[in-house]
Amino acid sequence: MTDPDRYRTLFFSEARELVEGLNAPLLALERDPADQAALREAFRLVHTLKSMAAAVGFGRAADLAHAVESVLDRAQKGEAEISPPLVDLLFRAADQLGRLSTPDEGQVERDESEAMLEEMGHASQNHEAAVPASPARPREAGEPESPRGGVAAAQTIRIRVQRLDTLINLAGELLIIKSRLRSIAAAAPADGL
Repeated sequence: MTDPDRYRTLFFSEARELVEGLNAPLLALERDPADQAALREAFRLVHTLKSMAAAVGFGRAADLAHAVESVLDRAQKGEAEISPPLVDLLFRAADQLGRLSTPDEGQVERDESEAMLEEMGHASQNHEAAVPASPARPREAGEPESPRGGVAAAQTIRIRVQRLDTLINLAGELLIIKSRLRSIAAAAPADGL
């Protein structure tokens, strides 16, 4: 399995976990639109999915996740209201994200994706004022994200996309250097090379 294939396989697994994880905070928001902890968790999950999708080239999933993230960000800032229609839209967007983050993502019609993006865009422009029960508290530096249990969580690690990009670039440079050294050694054999 080549590295890109391995990263895509990891993406499919992680994306499925993230989309499934969205159900709990969305259900919490359906019960209590002022639940700031659920709002922050939904935002965190969608933000992670957006970054991962962009890193492996799943542009439609990344675009939709970005649109959902924008709506959730406005809700956190009190600029948009979490209403039953919005929660319903977020559930439908989560379903669409799930379909766009699989090996069969090409089967999702482009028109369907664009329609969902347009709906999220309209929701992002919603200017109704929210009345949160308590202001959203940003996560403090060094404060752990919400814990996730289970065997799968114990077998995976999470790293920032920027670090992964740097690691991939460095590995590529090492392969190029190794190839050059082999060429030099083949052209002019030298002891100890």
